[in-house]
Amino acid sequence: LRRRGHQVSREFVAPVYYDGQLLTWMRLDFVVDGVVVVETKAGDTPHHHARRQLRAYLSVTPFEVGLVLHYGPTPEIHRIVHK
Repeated sequence: LRRRGHQVSREFVAPVYYDGQLLTWMRLDFVVDGVVVVETKAGDTPHHHARRQLRAYLSVTPFEVGLVLHYGPTPEIHRIVHK
């Protein structure tokens, strides 16, 4: 991605707010171009909580678009948009 001119942040630390108050910080696998959260998973089978985890990230951060990339015998990509 960097060779193609994208900005990639690994283990991006994002603040989590509730009702205007900072609650905690969460560490996202990757943030690309400051707008797309990329969550990577590996294993024999897709992690069944990965999409739920990404939706939670998108609901408590300012990001609206995310990808779950599963690396395994049968690779899978899931795109999630949260507004």
